This record gives sequence, C-alpha cells and structure tokens, in this order.
Amino acid sequence: TMKNLKKSMAVVFSVLMVLAMSVMAFAVGTDGQITVTNATAGQTYSIYQIFDLQSFDAANNRYSYTVVEAWKDFVDTQRAFVTVDADGYVEIVDGADAAEFAKAAIAYAQAEATKIDPTATMPADSTTVEFTGLSLGYYLVDSTTGTLCSLDTTNPTVEIEDKNPAPSVDKN
Repeated sequence: TMKNLKKSMAVVFSVLMVLAMSVMAFAVGTDGQITVTNATAGQTYSIYQIFDLQSFDAANNRYSYTVVEAWKDFVDTQRAFVTVDADGYVEIVDGADAAEFAKAAIAYAQAEATKIDPTATMPADSTTVEFTGLSLGYYLVDSTTGTLCSLDTTNPTVEIEDKNPAPSVDKN
C-alpha cells in the first residue's frame, strides 16, 4: 500500500561494513560486532548481511566478498553499485551511491514478494544495542526509528549512532 511505501521510504538506513584486518585468506572468523549507540528504548534494530567477507589482502588493501545467498537476486539488479564476476566475487563500483543502494536493499528486504529475514533483530532495552558473533562482511542496519551512519572501517568491531529518535506525541 501507499502508506507502507511512504513509511519504508521515511526510514533512513545505511550500509555498514564490518571488515577483518587479516593477511591470511579465509581467516575471517565470526568476531564481528556492531554496536548501536543513542538507541531508543523500546525500538527494534535489525541487521542484514548482504556480502560475506572471504579474505583480506593487507598488502594491496583489497577485500574479497561474495553475495549472501538470500541477496543474490537483489544484487543481480544493482549493477550501478556492484558487479559480480564469474567466480562470484563482488566488486563495488567506483563512485556508487551507498545510500541509494541501502534504500533499494531495505525496500527489497521488506517487500512481501522478496522478503528477506534480518540476520539479527534486537529490541533496545537501553541506549545501546550490541550485535555480536557476526560473520565479517557488508551489513545493512535498519531500525524502527531509522538509523543513519557513514562508516568506512577495517575493524571487525564498529559503532554507529542512531541519530533519529522516535517521535514523541503531545496532545493539546
């Protein structure tokens, strides 16, 4: 419906990378952590892993990603942002608009016809929400209030700040 479409478009989100600093290929582990600060108690935060980190070449500062199975059909339609080679490795297009990619990804994940379950969902019971034990890769972060961040990191532990508190209702 139009109301749901407007609601989806009103949600602000971002793509976030959780990457390993490792020279050895395939030594990427599951020690990733995403921490959302300034969380709004009672709101729900969700993360979606779109790409798996396969390896990191420190000498050339080069990452090797593959597409998570649930996202393959979506990624096939996103050639302005990513390309996938014959071996299944992802290459992010130079100058691609990450915010537009994120907007398309969350719309795809939430649409009934293409619904994708989040990798993890957690309600905030304080001002901090932590997702731990994550496979390293490329994540989309979404919340019922909207989460906006700009992040470029090579650390397996990242922190983002929710800058969109839930609206308050005052009756006059």
